[in-house]
Amino acid sequence: MPAGVLSVDQQRWIKARTNYLFSKKALAKAFKHRYLKRLVGLYENGKLKFYGQSQALADADTFGRMIRRVRKKKWVVEAKAPFAGSAQVIEYLGRYTHRVAIANNRIESMKKALVTFTYRDRIVLSNIP
Repeated sequence: MPAGVLSVDQQRWIKARTNYLFSKKALAKAFKHRYLKRLVGLYENGKLKFYGQSQALADADTFGRMIRRVRKKKWVVEAKAPFAGSAQVIEYLGRYTHRVAIANNRIESMKKALVTFTYRDRIVLSNIP
């Protein structure tokens, strides 16, 4: 953990020295590099699909411009001890990692191999020519 470690008994957080392993700035740079590298790899292998307002990104030039613009941005990370201990962190993450992909109330119909469901397109593409 870049900002510390749980004690052996897992009851308290031991904060790392300020010069230990990664600073937040270095962590943000490392995360940005790895995230964008993986994203570009998925794009190049045809594993990204674009729908709704994000369809413009299917074009290689548009996708490349977006990646170049995002690379120039300063990314921010936050690494700190959990407020109520590690059990709360596990419970919090569990709400996201154990969700169903499509809730039953969003399914409109199921016919043979076709499932129709509702969704919201929350991607907003601004300033991408």
